[in-house]
Amino acid sequence: MYVRTMAASSTPHADPFGSVIDGVRELCAQVTEQPTWSITDGALPELIKAANAAASAVAEMSCRLVA
Repeated sequence: MYVRTMAASSTPHADPFGSVIDGVRELCAQVTEQPTWSITDGALPELIKAANAAASAVAEMSCRLVA
């Protein structure tokens, strides 16, 4: 099952937070439709760890923006 991401805003942001958010969304969109079957079992743990670290960084930024 693939989950599509919303298209990133086409309006460039002048602030660093908006620019980073747009960049992350654009990069994620590049692999959304890519099949994961070609990833070796040995590579999965590190990729999962890296994905979780990236998600944590985005969550931290979101909390900082709310605060």
